[in-house]
Amino acid sequence: MSEASNLNPLTGLPMIRDRLPSLDAAFNPAAMTSRLQAALWGSKQAGFSIEKCSPGKAILLPDGICAMQHALEIRDHQQGNTFRTLVNSRLYPDSKDAETYFQDRLLPLLNRVDQHPVLTPFPAPAGVLEDMALVYAVFPVDGEIPTLLDATQLKRLLPIFRETLPESRLGFQVDGFLLEPAHYGRYQRCVLRYRLTSQPSGDGEIQEHLIYGKVDMSGQERLTVPVTHALQDYFRSGRLANPFRVPYALAYLPNLKLLLMDTLQGSPIIKQLLRDRLKGTSSTQADGLTLEDSIRDCAQIVSTLHQSGVGVGARRSVWKELDGLDSEIRLVLDWLPDLTGALRDAQAVVESLAASSEPLPMVFNHGDFRYTQLIFLGKEAGLVDFGTVCQAEPALDLGQFLAYQRMTIRKEQNAHPEMPYDGTDELCELFLTSYIQSNPNWTGEESRLRARVALYEILNILRLATHSWQKLKPARAQAAMEVLKERIVCLSSVR
Repeated sequence: MSEASNLNPLTGLPMIRDRLPSLDAAFNPAAMTSRLQAALWGSKQAGFSIEKCSPGKAILLPDGICAMQHALEIRDHQQGNTFRTLVNSRLYPDSKDAETYFQDRLLPLLNRVDQHPVLTPFPAPAGVLEDMALVYAVFPVDGEIPTLLDATQLKRLLPIFRETLPESRLGFQVDGFLLEPAHYGRYQRCVLRYRLTSQPSGDGEIQEHLIYGKVDMSGQERLTVPVTHALQDYFRSGRLANPFRVPYALAYLPNLKLLLMDTLQGSPIIKQLLRDRLKGTSSTQADGLTLEDSIRDCAQIVSTLHQSGVGVGARRSVWKELDGLDSEIRLVLDWLPDLTGALRDAQAVVESLAASSEPLPMVFNHGDFRYTQLIFLGKEAGLVDFGTVCQAEPALDLGQFLAYQRMTIRKEQNAHPEMPYDGTDELCELFLTSYIQSNPNWTGEESRLRARVALYEILNILRLATHSWQKLKPARAQAAMEVLKERIVCLSSVR
């Protein structure tokens, strides 16, 4: 099988190929290496050549558009080194639509790229491949995140860094920074890593300090500053025996849609602990932290959030969640109508569950509570990413955590059949039981809580399946549908 066949998720999805015939070429590394080489540098020998092109991160959008990224490794022949960059690509049904997007969204940004150090190697960092109806733009030129250009520009950020992190705090004056995208997702958000640097000392030593920036066009990251400050006040109040760590929010810059955060030391180790358990190897860290310990910590942390009384965030009812899910399903069915029966039947089950039990009182929720948001330093846990906080039923956070835990286990087992561990239900029950035991509000109300958690868990598994189809990941989508059917059967047997 060819390299292009291995990378192409369109195999078995002929309806998408029919609507966007150039999408096959967009997933072909050799074809895109040639096309982007010519587009970025023209026919002239510019001293740069693409050594590797990796297509990925596709997402189906409304109006017959597909967005994706091409990760490039580029050789600078003059300097004798290689560097990496990302190209955002958007494919349209018609080249006129592609040209319109370029003129409306990208051309205004190109008028501001002069002397941007990241873009110096590229004479044409954005453009249109007319025969493919494809618009391309080199990071940080992004029509969906127009402020990203300024959020990566030294002359724009240096005064801000010096004000936000003065010499009295860092121990040195910020003289510059090294930049790289830490997480550049599919749509309208980007996490940046800034390695702030000092001027060289007399012996040539350069001091460094790492911070993170989050650019999010929704503006939701503005909530992180009041939320983290409120949680820190709550921890200092002495009402909590075991406070967890949260990162320090340095500033939110509304004109850039940019949140600046200090680093939270540690790493998200639960996935590795889970993988070790599935392999049958040790699931204990060197400091003695076990998989079960980490799951209990997750339950304790989300219980603390729910009891904190923080009043920040919009209300998210189950009906609002279902409205959002319906929009996502409609988008997928527009591309893949053969999925109508499976997705609509599952949606009907979720709506029936929502109507059959009373909502719980709304409390402060993280809004995107997954084990990847838990950062461990030794046995000390911390929580990150507060841009999705809301007021919702506690079951929203709990159901999402359980849905992602089940899907992670299934994904690992499907990728590695030698992982037969069947402790999924035990780990999920450990999480939920630990939560209930840490929150006295559920004494005598446990059955109510469990009913709503089951609802939100199934809702989130269906959402994961829908998102997987939208991201052209059919194997993951089918795995999610299998888990969904199992959970519905299990729920039916105990009702």
